[in-house]
Amino acid sequence: MNKYKDKLVEYGAPLILSVLLATILQIPELINHVALTGSDTIFHFSRFYDTAQQIRNHNFSYFQMNYGMRENRKLVC
Repeated sequence: MNKYKDKLVEYGAPLILSVLLATILQIPELINHVALTGSDTIFHFSRFYDTAQQIRNHNFSYFQMNYGMRENRKLVC
């Protein structure tokens, strides 16, 4: 039984600490109902939109953005 307890502490403690730290870092965003945005946020939102449109239209292109960024066919590598 001691062997299982050691494994639980060895694998469980870092996992719990990681989740706790991530939650602590997100508390200001959760309290204020705002998200932190960086310089490439619009690019990533465009990627999500492009992926959704590719799924919707069944037109899959892995490295080329056909729907986002004002449809300028941006190549993402």
